[in-house]
Amino acid sequence: LSLKTIRVESYRGFVFGCFDETAPSLEDFLGDWGWYLDTWMVGAGEGAELVGPPMKSILKCNWKVPTENFVGDGYHVGWTHASALHVLGGELGGLAGNQAEMPFDELGIQVTTRHGHGFGVIDNAAIAIHAKRDEYAKYMEETIPKV
Repeated sequence: LSLKTIRVESYRGFVFGCFDETAPSLEDFLGDWGWYLDTWMVGAGEGAELVGPPMKSILKCNWKVPTENFVGDGYHVGWTHASALHVLGGELGGLAGNQAEMPFDELGIQVTTRHGHGFGVIDNAAIAIHAKRDEYAKYMEETIPKV
């Protein structure tokens, strides 16, 4: 079949395969980003469990397009999620349609590491998008232990 052998490594239960024999080890490749993955996986207490079948996509586009979407294009939120922001009406509702100037430098963090890994986080985003934030916070406080 002429299948190429790949190097396989595991990190926190995730399995990675690499075709490049000259690439650094997975741990070196993850670099500082490994710390963020650790906080997510270890912070879940007994770990996280992925359920259901894997979601697979084939995107016929430049690989940078989906990468930029997931790493740091906060500007898409106002357009893509405008209707949800209007309905929820919370303090981040001004993002809808990109109509309001938001203090993005005060809203959260954007992390990019040596090999291009990254993500963005908006502080308290789940609560901030709800107009009835106190009710939502109470609901989450009561519900999370049950989950």
